[in-house]
Amino acid sequence: MNAADEEKNIEGLIKLDFMKMLDGFPVRESVDEKVIRELQSMSLPSNAVIVAGYPKTGSHFLLQILGQLNFRRLYDIGDGDAKCTSLPLEFQKFAALETMRDAVCAAPKTNFVFNHSHAYPDHLPKNAKVLYISRDIRAVAVSGFHFFGSMEKYKIMFDHYNIKNVDDYAKIVFQGKSSYGNMFRYDALWREAAAASSGRIHCVTFEGLKTELKKNVVEIVDFLGLENVDIDKVVEGSKFKSHDKDFNEAAKITDTDSKSEKIVKRKGETDSWKRELSEVSWKLYAQLFPNRD
Repeated sequence: MNAADEEKNIEGLIKLDFMKMLDGFPVRESVDEKVIRELQSMSLPSNAVIVAGYPKTGSHFLLQILGQLNFRRLYDIGDGDAKCTSLPLEFQKFAALETMRDAVCAAPKTNFVFNHSHAYPDHLPKNAKVLYISRDIRAVAVSGFHFFGSMEKYKIMFDHYNIKNVDDYAKIVFQGKSSYGNMFRYDALWREAAAASSGRIHCVTFEGLKTELKKNVVEIVDFLGLENVDIDKVVEGSKFKSHDKDFNEAAKITDTDSKSEKIVKRKGETDSWKRELSEVSWKLYAQLFPNRD
């Protein structure tokens, strides 16, 4: 899969002005190129970390862990176009980036999450510390169907592909035709970036966090260079049952154009997709990815 294949895959969405290609990577048409260029040229101080991943891979799981590690989120600071929101980094207003950077630089002894992002590695600050999360594509498809299917702004994509059920949505995700492009290309590019980053990018999986949370927390703490951390307390506070009741309030979800703020909270299961995908999706997965479990 290369940039040309990627563009061909989403050409229908490009014609509808829902998607565009930028530097060989698929992005939403609503993403401001000025924001991407600013992010590319930005230098972040060491007290900031970005959470990155393909949509619905579990970014909010990492945000919860970072919250337990006393990392502050840059939500609801600033005013007007300079106000930061809970939207992914690449969807912030241009002026909000300066607000975020200034807040981080003004408090060098405080650790910050420089928001989460679904951008490709080439579109983010070159010196940024990044926690990257991946997940089984089948789980991503099921979660994405329920999430994006509730959002009015994604109706154009659902109508274009005539998506009526979870299997229809899984098909376009498996084929790399969704609004964030080919997930396996995305993951490969991030892992290549991590391998070349000299320890600047740390990779985790949703499944690993769920089944071996303590081991992963220890590795994240080491990656971030934190000391005197009560690992057991962080682990307990990061479990799904610890924050189900107040997750949305803590996250300050601001996507008021849809009902997504009501469903962003995770179910906390690693294989719930098995109960939702039909034999149609299972066969398509086996056909497209014969060398994957």
